[in-house]
Amino acid sequence: MRRPYSNDSDKITKEVFKSPARLVISLILVILVIDIGITFLLKALPIYYNKLSGLIDGLALIILIGPALYFLVFRPLLYYVVKSTRLQQEDQVLYEITEGVTSTSNLNELLKLIHTSISKVLYAENCFFALYDHEKGRFSFPYFIDKYDAPPEEDLPLEKSCTAYIFRSGKSELIPGDVFKQLAEEGEVELVGSFSPSWVGIPLRTSSKIIGVLVLQHYEKEDIYDEGHLRFLDSIASQVANVIERKRAEEELEKSFSLLTATLEATADGLVVVDKSKKITHYNSKFFEMWKVPLAILDKKDDAQLRAFLFSQLKNSDKFLKITDDIYNDEERTSLDFLECIDGRVFERYSQPQRLEGKAIGRVWSFRDITERRKAERELQGSEEKFRTFFEKSPIGIEIYDAKGIQIDINNTALEIFGIAEKKDSLGFDLFSGTSLNDELKDKLLRGEQIDYTVSFDFEKVKKLNQYGTSKQGEVEVHYSITPLKSNDKVVLGYLMLIQDITERLKTEKDLREKENRYRTLFESANDAIFIMGHEHFVNCNQMTLKIFECSSKDDFIGHTPWEFSPQYQPDGKSSELSAKARIEDALDGIPQHFYWRHITKNGRMFDAEVTLHRVEVDGAFYLQAVVRDVTERKKAQDMLKESEVRLRELNASKDKFFSIIAHDLKNPFNAIIGFSDLLAEKIKDKDYDGIEELTDLIQKSSERTFALLMNLLEWARSQTGRVKFEPEMLNVNHMIKESTEALQDIAAHKSIDITVKTHEGDTVFADRDMTSTILRNLVSNALKFTGVGGKIDISAVRENGHVLMKVKDNGVGIDKENQDKLFRIDESYSNPGTLNEKGTGLGLLICKEFIEKNGGSIWVESEPGKGSTFNFTLPSKG
Repeated sequence: MRRPYSNDSDKITKEVFKSPARLVISLILVILVIDIGITFLLKALPIYYNKLSGLIDGLALIILIGPALYFLVFRPLLYYVVKSTRLQQEDQVLYEITEGVTSTSNLNELLKLIHTSISKVLYAENCFFALYDHEKGRFSFPYFIDKYDAPPEEDLPLEKSCTAYIFRSGKSELIPGDVFKQLAEEGEVELVGSFSPSWVGIPLRTSSKIIGVLVLQHYEKEDIYDEGHLRFLDSIASQVANVIERKRAEEELEKSFSLLTATLEATADGLVVVDKSKKITHYNSKFFEMWKVPLAILDKKDDAQLRAFLFSQLKNSDKFLKITDDIYNDEERTSLDFLECIDGRVFERYSQPQRLEGKAIGRVWSFRDITERRKAERELQGSEEKFRTFFEKSPIGIEIYDAKGIQIDINNTALEIFGIAEKKDSLGFDLFSGTSLNDELKDKLLRGEQIDYTVSFDFEKVKKLNQYGTSKQGEVEVHYSITPLKSNDKVVLGYLMLIQDITERLKTEKDLREKENRYRTLFESANDAIFIMGHEHFVNCNQMTLKIFECSSKDDFIGHTPWEFSPQYQPDGKSSELSAKARIEDALDGIPQHFYWRHITKNGRMFDAEVTLHRVEVDGAFYLQAVVRDVTERKKAQDMLKESEVRLRELNASKDKFFSIIAHDLKNPFNAIIGFSDLLAEKIKDKDYDGIEELTDLIQKSSERTFALLMNLLEWARSQTGRVKFEPEMLNVNHMIKESTEALQDIAAHKSIDITVKTHEGDTVFADRDMTSTILRNLVSNALKFTGVGGKIDISAVRENGHVLMKVKDNGVGIDKENQDKLFRIDESYSNPGTLNEKGTGLGLLICKEFIEKNGGSIWVESEPGKGSTFNFTLPSKG
């Protein structure tokens, strides 16, 4: 490797300039000794003395002057030339490193270029860059060249390595063998990798932090690196760090842009972006696919032409053209509407400003095809009767239980299976106290797992236990499939039980096993897959087996195992192979098996199956007869049944609540107003003005309460039909609380209730203004209603974890634990009169819950009877 200077030359230079006088005197003495010796020799030969004495004197003069010229002129000149060359090369290295940001395509290429450039100035055969991740607390090694040690396969903390020592100290250092030994004795470092007698580490520092360490090392020689090398590396370290950071930032930006582009193209929505000058700046392929826009229009990037093309496909195009113009005229507006096409398609259109540094620079339009969703919604509206018909006419017994395991519904088939005369005789039955569930099955249900099992049902035992009245006698074989019904957050809401009397089927299967040879035709023509197994492998099958498992011949099936036609794991998370072996073993022991299983055909299609295993004896040997039925469609029907049942309950509860309020809570106040008004009219007619002020006061207060109820009712009705506008914005928490409580001060003063507000002036939430005002107004009104005269209400807000937590706390009557669970449920009714007999419907808290969740928050209550209540709710602190 070519090197512009060596350590030896540097040492000689230093020694010369350290004591030049001593060196010159020594040289003069040596020259004089040589001169005197030659003179004496020549005098011994007088014939040559005269001829050569002049030459000898001249030579002596040259010898005496030569060293002086060398050290005073040539040596400094040589040092200057070497130093100038070195500085030029260092400048060249810096230039190459700086240019490397643009000339290299990735970080690895840049680090390779830096390594190559440094190698032009000093020994750098063994070189690595250790970059530090401040979040993970570990070093990565994107570039690692070493003749002995292999690159690390993963990021390392390197707490006691020399690299970590340089990073901690923040100083460039030479660490030869003796220095390493001293640092090791002090507990600062320990050996990581192979030992190198020459080692130099340079911290890579930007203007704000140290991002890593550059390390060079030599394994064979000591003192390869000196202070000059250290100064050079230290001088370029910050430039190296900056270019590395810049390259990393470029790669991250490129990755982010690539991800953004991929996301836009992968989204199911059609997107088009228009700038402020009404030019199309971007659109994705989904938009082109949805609207079939000619490329000629898109290439022109003219939004006016694009809109004309789109609206030509719409019903009421003039209406939507005006809406679009209004949106464009308001740069900050966010909108959501629905476009109905002439061809029957329906699009959901969403629009929001495109912002840069907080300013609107254009507008993003998003289109989603909701044609099928609209169709499903219309079908759902008429599904109640269909569901009830399916429920009652189903050939499968169906029972529905609540979250506590109490039966709330049962169909006619289930009543017939158990010999129960009327539905009322069964409702209220406790699932977990029944005789068919053992402790293991109960535990699975309580854990939220689906269970399938078959039991022999003894009706005589039922009669003795007096569980319910039954007309049945003897025993039947009943198969149960119980599925927990869960909410989105995995909370069990109830249980769906499917029941089949399989007594006859089991009897038929037993007959089939006993007469297998006699009924071969039945075996081959069965509608279910039937096959015979040895201990693990299939030994025979019918034609339906080949059809269900998509095998071209019996050779594709016989000789294989059940888990070869199963996924690795079943839906319950258990290994297919282990579960199958366990069931086979039980069946071979004489315990019939009936269970649900997930299979895979030879072509890779997955399907759900109902499987029955029975032991049969043929010629003195035991085999298993398996019956497999594809129940994929039945599973789908069960899922639809669950969804329809949950939706039905919600719709019924909403309807009942709505009619209850209209029939009772609105009627009574209006009756009072009419009665007071009639009495007032009579008094005025008779000119009896005594008590007239009290009557008008009663009419006013009753009207105000009725109006407040009507407003809540309208708000709730609008929220149920999806017609409440949702326009979130940044709101000052303190201002919103003051605005919402201002109108309630008269009520507070009437009951001598002190309202205090504790917030930070600058706290904000990102929420809809009207919804937030309604939430605060309802919660404070409730607190005033249930707080006694002279009470206290505290309203507070604190910022935490990206949300603002707001509390409305009173020292009123409080709520017991049982009724707390009813406050936010539409299917439960809870409304008590206030401390001064104020009336209410409980509807306000339902509105609060819906509006808070609409804004991305949550609400809960903490209360104790006699000590008051605290209603907590959160709203996001930013969009």
